[in-house]
Amino acid sequence: MKLGFQYGTKYIDFNVVFKERKTMSIEVEPSGEVNVSSPLGVTEDIILDKVKSKANWIVQKQYEVQSININKINREVVSGESYLYLGRNYSLQIEDINTKDINVKLFRGKFIISTYTREQDKIKLALENWYREKTLLRVKERVNYFKQYFNIRPKGIKVKEQKKGGLVVHLIMNSYLIGGVLWHQPIY
Repeated sequence: MKLGFQYGTKYIDFNVVFKERKTMSIEVEPSGEVNVSSPLGVTEDIILDKVKSKANWIVQKQYEVQSININKINREVVSGESYLYLGRNYSLQIEDINTKDINVKLFRGKFIISTYTREQDKIKLALENWYREKTLLRVKERVNYFKQYFNIRPKGIKVKEQKKGGLVVHLIMNSYLIGGVLWHQPIY
């Protein structure tokens, strides 16, 4: 079901999906679209009142998403393209070799990718995996350094991809996720 209302000079429209749940959730998608998940049996008026009460937050999130999409750089996986790593730009060099793997390394100020294929998706996946490995190594170094200052030890470290691009690292302590975004490494 689609609903909407006027908020200042902006018209906010949103999709409503009824689910078997106890609470209502409001999400702003990367496209800027607003989706509301509501418990079964909740009336349109209650949904509209709840979403109106969150109108300021919705508009803020839509502007954030819009600015992220404007600033997003779509990089191609071709020799000469530059990629960020730890705050610096490195140019990409693709080498054709006869192997079954795609190898990525950072050597003398360049990302060197040794590959058997020119398929963009496979090369991009190898580069993303390299970013994940390096991010995980870097975070483990920092966690080991800070262990001496705390009595608790993390049970695990997860590297996840963020909706808006980049990697996010979470620490798992006693089966609970803590810390939120501990590290953000952009993937372009």
